[in-house]
Amino acid sequence: MLSRKAKGLFLEVGEFSVQVAKTTSLTPPFAVESVESFPLDGAWERLPRLTEEMTGAGSGGKFVQAHCAVYPPSRFVRRHTVESAAKAKDPAYLRNVLSQQLKIDTAKNVAAVLNASDGSEFTLERSIAQQKELLFAGALKADLDDLQKQLTGTNVYPRSLQLGTLSVLGGIADYIAWKEMTDPVLVLEMSMGQTCTYIVSRNLVELTRPLAKGLGTIVPRIQEELGLKDEASARKLFFSNTFDFTEMGPALLQGLLRELQAAIGFFEVQTGMTIGHLHLGSLPENLSWIPTVMSKSLGLRLLHAEYGEWLHGFNVQPQESVLEQAGNNALWFGLFSMMGAFNSKDNGSKKK
Repeated sequence: MLSRKAKGLFLEVGEFSVQVAKTTSLTPPFAVESVESFPLDGAWERLPRLTEEMTGAGSGGKFVQAHCAVYPPSRFVRRHTVESAAKAKDPAYLRNVLSQQLKIDTAKNVAAVLNASDGSEFTLERSIAQQKELLFAGALKADLDDLQKQLTGTNVYPRSLQLGTLSVLGGIADYIAWKEMTDPVLVLEMSMGQTCTYIVSRNLVELTRPLAKGLGTIVPRIQEELGLKDEASARKLFFSNTFDFTEMGPALLQGLLRELQAAIGFFEVQTGMTIGHLHLGSLPENLSWIPTVMSKSLGLRLLHAEYGEWLHGFNVQPQESVLEQAGNNALWFGLFSMMGAFNSKDNGSKKK
């Protein structure tokens, strides 16, 4: 049974942590009354009590409705340029791109085809000339089913279940337009096994590229640099709050930085655009040295979002306590991005 309580809940289940916002409604206009972040480890045991405390609902077998963003390990977001209108009109064209070019098993994955310029769904009812730049996005159906079961098992009923990556990319593009920024932003999602790389401008997701080097490649480097006896000790130290890796950061990230520099250089030569900022929002607080080292090594500025003014444009009003807690920490960008209507022609979010 769904709770009749009017409070809204926004929930982001990230790679390392869970972010939750309590709002006065699920649809704007609404106020953001409180936010909370906690480690993913133990989150599924903690969520039932937290949602009940935040909304006053969820007890007695009742479900709390929420907009949910997730980051399944199998997720993919890939750019594709349509070769010709004639090919795009072939019913088999999109499926063939997924299976043959992107090597995605269409029988096991759920996929959507979106316009890279505004996030709208690709449709043959619209001119192909206006839909040449596409995004293929999705994940394994089994992964999404598992996440949905975990959410419902904590008395959360997903009103929507979306890829967090798409929320972030839409939010970044909108924020660039709102701030009237002229340079694209490099967006990174780091997990243990890979680093998903995106370049976003105010009008387009310009580039998507998965890199095989992730946080896991840092651990053996720590072992080597500090002369530790095994990788288990290095891993424990890496995720602890007891050692500041900032000074040796460039050496630990050397391989990944080299690949990022190559990707940035290629993009800038091909497009004539210069990337100005870096957004890396998925890391826990004890790994905050990574975006600091990366931005300095790549010659980019960290994107420090002005959440309050930006959200006002979507009729979303964060309370002062929320803004004080969030500051301009990139950790909250994905959660707040879920609240915007980025494909609206006039969302009122232009910076005054």
